[in-house]
Amino acid sequence: MGRFDSALTKQTYRHVLRAIRSREDRPFEILSEVSPHLWGNGSYLDVAVLKERRRKMLDKYEIPYTESVLSARSIEKDELLNLTRSLFRSENENISPASMFSTLRFFEEQKILKQRQSVKTTRNIRCTVRTDFIGMSEDDQHHVFAYNVVLENLGHEQVKLHGRHLIFEDSNPDVSHIEVPRGSPGVVGLTPLLGPGTIFEYGSGAHLQSDSGFVSGSFQLATDSGETFDVFMGPVSLLPN
Repeated sequence: MGRFDSALTKQTYRHVLRAIRSREDRPFEILSEVSPHLWGNGSYLDVAVLKERRRKMLDKYEIPYTESVLSARSIEKDELLNLTRSLFRSENENISPASMFSTLRFFEEQKILKQRQSVKTTRNIRCTVRTDFIGMSEDDQHHVFAYNVVLENLGHEQVKLHGRHLIFEDSNPDVSHIEVPRGSPGVVGLTPLLGPGTIFEYGSGAHLQSDSGFVSGSFQLATDSGETFDVFMGPVSLLPN
């Protein structure tokens, strides 16, 4: 019977399958953690970088995968279910409790990352924002949050980012929100050019008095012909760990 000799294995296996089937995002996208070291920096991304991020996330939890899973932005639910079945039903070796709970932790972390992410597409520009709490300020008076923004051109026209407009809202209604005025120049000192298929990422952060809040806003872009438009982001939750 292989790996189903243990009642614990069966119970864990069923729990994982329920977690997969209950996910609202279909297909399943492997989400990466926020990179605090990006704060104040920006760069273009290529497919190899995104692939390596997915690999690191799966390796972290010892999740089996195929090259097709790494190359794809998302995994169809049936393929994800099959990968899970292969992990628990393999006849080659006995699954360890550590491997079972690692699989559960993977799906739990993916759920948390999903709660701290927003994806919006405006005029073929996909804007993905991910946030994370990284600690208290040096004076221990503010909660510090990092966020990463990824802008991807899914269209056929070249555009350039000229400005931004960001609003940080504290969960305490008595605390005034922090606003970066609309049209503030670029992002982290850059005005990236986004050709068809180009992906650009930058990182920054915010200090809040409370341990939670939201960030929302937009980016101002222009086409080669001079037409301007807004690409919207959020609102994205700023949550404690």
